[in-house]
Amino acid sequence: MLMSLPVLWSGGAAAQGGTRTVVGLSSGLGDTASMLDAREDFAPVVQLLGDKGGLEVLAIPPTQIAGTIAAGRCDVMLVLTSDAWRAQNESGWRVIALSDDTAGNVVSLHARKGLAMKSPADLKGRKIAVNGSFARDVLGALLRQNGIEKQVAELRETRDPQALVYFVQNGFADVAATREPAVAAALEKAGAAAFFKTDKIPVYALIANPKLPQERLERLRKAVIGQRFGADFQGRTRIRAFTAVSADHAVALGLFD
Repeated sequence: MLMSLPVLWSGGAAAQGGTRTVVGLSSGLGDTASMLDAREDFAPVVQLLGDKGGLEVLAIPPTQIAGTIAAGRCDVMLVLTSDAWRAQNESGWRVIALSDDTAGNVVSLHARKGLAMKSPADLKGRKIAVNGSFARDVLGALLRQNGIEKQVAELRETRDPQALVYFVQNGFADVAATREPAVAAALEKAGAAAFFKTDKIPVYALIANPKLPQERLERLRKAVIGQRFGADFQGRTRIRAFTAVSADHAVALGLFD
């Protein structure tokens, strides 16, 4: 069952001549610790999506994102780009805009000291540790791309990014996958050299329900694209702005196809 938390904004009944916009916000955005954290952190984005009919905002647990997309309950959703590509390919949702991130948009793979690895294909038979939903999804895409998704010895997820250093140093993992620059630096310092880095991949995407009228979609696109966010928001979410999908994204986003 979908968990709908108290809305951030509610316009009551739709205003005359307007249509309420139902926004779905993944509570896993930013690898936040709680739904409330995510809703507060991403409020400036949601505010841009208001129409004449007002807003209804739903906080959705990551485990329910796929079901919410399939059911088409929301008009617009702010999700990880990996979820957005599945929504586009499997359910016909349309990508409104992609995040222009200040950091955290490159996933690096680090091998423990003394282990020679050259590419993601070398992950076969290895114990891997990963932190965060986005890094996990990118790692999964790399494994699928190399045909070894079911051929790793172990895949361990941790909520604490610093635990990756401990796992690699103490032999609990052969490889660590992270999108955190500080953790990547700590792994390098511990002798876990990076043997692979992705291109820059937009971390977040705004997507529109396939039933949303094109005119409304274009209004939403104009409202968010090019809007530069303040330093406080950038510091909390690492989103500088939202940009239109372009050919420049093709290689990076092709990972999720």
